[in-house]
Amino acid sequence: MDNIRDITSDLEEKAGRAVQRKFPCEFGGRRKYQGEYRPLIESLRNIRAQLNATMLEIQKSTEVSSTSEQVSMGAQTLSQGATRAGFFR
Repeated sequence: MDNIRDITSDLEEKAGRAVQRKFPCEFGGRRKYQGEYRPLIESLRNIRAQLNATMLEIQKSTEVSSTSEQVSMGAQTLSQGATRAGFFR
């Protein structure tokens, strides 16, 4: 019964850290999660891996968006300069 209480408390703490975005959230406790409880910790590890992958994709897309915006602004500035200089008359 103590093991169930320990697992419940551990899962509550880990979920709380994830909700508060307090990363990294370590998933140790192999002794605690033995037998029928092993899939619990494996599922949490998989969720963490997927969250990390998603966050990385978001970061990459933000960087691409920022770079695209900079290129667009540069092209607009170049076009305005060319128009002022009379290249398109």
